[in-house]
Amino acid sequence: MNSPQSPERGIVLPEAARESLVTELAALVEQHLAAKRGISGMAMKLAFNTLRSAKPDIAHRAARTLLPEVLTALGPLRAEFERGSRSSFAQFLGERRQQACEVLLCQIDTRLAQSQNAPAKAIYQRFRGSASDELETLLPQLAAALDRHVK
Repeated sequence: MNSPQSPERGIVLPEAARESLVTELAALVEQHLAAKRGISGMAMKLAFNTLRSAKPDIAHRAARTLLPEVLTALGPLRAEFERGSRSSFAQFLGERRQQACEVLLCQIDTRLAQSQNAPAKAIYQRFRGSASDELETLLPQLAAALDRHVK
């Protein structure tokens, strides 16, 4: 039988922590997009605002939908972290940034391939090439949020 934190099950959160984390991650994504500059930033903002015009709570929906995949993908890394003596999961993921981004993007790619949301899929495909860079930028904040919610 798997323990609550087993790598096979991913990171397990109580429902109250899950909802709080979803809210925090949605805000994180919106803040990240708001801070984007330049032509690519404008394109990302336009794409996001297009999705938001159809579904005003799109960031929250996306965070809720993708959170299980994120927790599953990071489960083995969290288990490795818990076996060590590091001060925070954020620090640990910072040391394994490329590996963490690869497993997260693999899970997100799989999830979106199965999605029936054609506009979201099209927008994701348009920006998939820069997704790794964007995720690397967000990874420390994602890991810090997990540190606050995973006990």
